[in-house]
Amino acid sequence: APKQVDMASLKLVNLDGSPISENVIRGKAMVLNFWAPWCPPCCAETPWLQHLQTSHPKDLVVVGIVADPGKYLQAQTFMTSRGVTYILARETPSVDDIFGAVDGLPTTFYINATGKVVHTARGLIPEILAKHYVNQLF
Repeated sequence: APKQVDMASLKLVNLDGSPISENVIRGKAMVLNFWAPWCPPCCAETPWLQHLQTSHPKDLVVVGIVADPGKYLQAQTFMTSRGVTYILARETPSVDDIFGAVDGLPTTFYINATGKVVHTARGLIPEILAKHYVNQLF
């Protein structure tokens, strides 16, 4: 896992292939979650991640990176049906260059506003621990 992320070089792309504006992430802490809709632990985390996003609307951005290109539509449908509003993005060469190969799902990077990776969580973690990690970003 990286120790520092050059946030300016992180190019995020929506599931439909359109670019995500850099203004969305600039100056904010980030929770970057690699997941897939066929992964039960990944799906279990979505309400917690949504809560983190709604609890910190001005200083945190949650991004769900869909790690299975064949499941973009399924991922969008799953998230919409559960009222999830945080950003969904494709896994792209830019993301892979920065974060490397993710060796298991879910994998979540907790990144402060300066790009420092404060925590990396592999697998499902308790909601209270996710909240603790987010609180350490500020």
